[in-house]
Amino acid sequence: MTNQFRKHTSNLFATRDNVDDAVEYANTLIQTLPSGNKAAAVTAIMVLINTAAAEFDKVPAAAPAGPLSNSAAAVLIRTMIAVTAAALLPAGSV
Repeated sequence: MTNQFRKHTSNLFATRDNVDDAVEYANTLIQTLPSGNKAAAVTAIMVLINTAAAEFDKVPAAAPAGPLSNSAAAVLIRTMIAVTAAALLPAGSV
């Protein structure tokens, strides 16, 4: 399976050590926006994360894995989505 994200990367921007750190960084930047713009930024990030998680779930279980198994990484991504949504969205909206 090819990395569908690779074509969207840019050397102009940095990376983080892991997805959790990247989400934390995005959340930090979103918090600097005027309140009227935060919902749009959160929506864009969450659509990207949800799409990435869905694509990750399509990877066959027999595919070579890194330090985490595919199922463990998928659970991690789902947990990250829930934590991010809970931190950024108004109470009761998730």
